[in-house]
Amino acid sequence: MKAETNHDLAILQLNDVRIRAPAAGTIIQKSVEEGVVIQSASQNVSGGTALFMMANLAEMQVRTLVDKD
Repeated sequence: MKAETNHDLAILQLNDVRIRAPAAGTIIQKSVEEGVVIQSASQNVSGGTALFMMANLAEMQVRTLVDKD
């Protein structure tokens, strides 16, 4: 019975989870897979787990080498 209660509580907590970015941008890399348990920054002295890498794609700089031939 306790396991069922813990499961129901975990489902309720999962439904309350929201991931918000500190700024607008496009996700360019995902660091964790769905279902992986992570620690939040408030529970972890090291600052938590990076979930995504984001970039502002509105302005980009490109450096490239061009062959003269």
